[in-house]
Amino acid sequence: KLDPKNLFEARAFLEDLFEVAVARAAPEDIRAMYRALDETRAAAGDPHGFFDADMRFHLVIARACRIKLLIGFYESIITVLRGLVRAAHVQDQHEEMLRHSLDVHTGIADAMRDQDSRALEKLLVLHRRTGKLPRSHGIARPHPLRP
Repeated sequence: KLDPKNLFEARAFLEDLFEVAVARAAPEDIRAMYRALDETRAAAGDPHGFFDADMRFHLVIARACRIKLLIGFYESIITVLRGLVRAAHVQDQHEEMLRHSLDVHTGIADAMRDQDSRALEKLLVLHRRTGKLPRSHGIARPHPLRP
C-alpha cells in the first residue's frame, strides 16, 4: 500500500526543480503558471478541482526545468497522488489550503516571471514551512522535512 505522506515528501524534494526552472522558464511556461493559478481560483468551491489545479501549477514548473527524467518522476508522483486524493474524503482544511496556495503560488509565478532566484528561494521556504498535507490522509501537520 502506498503511503501518501511519502508521496508528498517526494514531491517536496522535487520542488528543488523550481530553482532550475527560474532560469529556464520560457514565456509560455510563465503564461501556463498563471493559467493554472486562474484554474485554482475558479475551483475555490471544489476541493478536488483545487487539488488538480494545484498539481497542474507544480507540473508546469517542473516541466519548465527541462530535465526530462525528473519531470517523469514528478508526473508519476502526481498521478498517484491524484488517485489517492480522488478516493479520499477531503475535509474542511480546503479554504486554508486554497488561500495559502494562491498567495504563495502567485509569488512563485511572479519570481519565475522576473527570474528572481532570491525571491523564489524565500517563497519556497515559506511554502515548505507553512504548507500542510491533506487532513484526509491522517497527516495534517507541518511537512516533516521542515525544521
